Amino acid sequence: MNLRKASALQLAIREQIAAADLKTITTIGRYDSPIELTQKALMKFSEELQKTRALLTVLYGIRKKLANASEAAGVSDLLAEMAHLDKTIELLKPLSELKDFARTNEMLEEARTDLRKETTQEAHYPYNKRESFTVSVIPEAWTTEYKKEIAELRKKKQALSEQLLNANVKNEIKVSEEEEALLKRYDIL
Repeated sequence: MNLRKASALQLAIREQIAAADLKTITTIGRYDSPIELTQKALMKFSEELQKTRALLTVLYGIRKKLANASEAAGVSDLLAEMAHLDKTIELLKPLSELKDFARTNEMLEEARTDLRKETTQEAHYPYNKRESFTVSVIPEAWTTEYKKEIAELRKKKQALSEQLLNANVKNEIKVSEEEEALLKRYDIL
C-alpha cells in the first residue's frame, strides 16, 4: 500500500475510533428488566471497547510503518523545505507589495529643511508643530527583486510538491495479514 493510501487509511481508522459508542451507563425504565438491560449494555460496551482497542493497535502500527517509510523516502525533509519556502514567501510578500519607496538624498534633505522651517516659524497652535517625518527605507527596485524571488520560491515549492507526491505514491508499506483482516472485518478496507 503506498504512503498516500496509508495516510488515507489512518484517517478512516480514526473516524471509526471517534464513532465508537462507549457508553458506560444505561437508562432503565419503570417496566424494564434491569438485569437484562445492564447485561446488554455491558456486552455492547465490551464489544465496542475491544473493537476500539484493536483499531488503535492497527492505527499506531500503520503510523509507525508510515513514519519509517516516509523518513526513508525523504518526506519529512521535503515537508520541512516546503514549510521553509512558505514562511519565506509569507515574509517577502508584503515587502513586494509596498507602494511607498525610499526617497532620494535630495528629497530627504528637502524634507528635513522644510521641517526645520516649520519649527522656527511662530505657530499659533504649538500642538500642530511637527517634530519629525516618516519615510520608507526600501528602494523601489527591491520590490521588483522580491517579486522575482517569490516567483522562484513558488516554482521550487511546486517542484517539491511533485517530489512529495512521487514519494507518497512510489513508496509503500506492508500491512500485516492480521491488520488487513481486522480492517476488513470493520469495513475499513
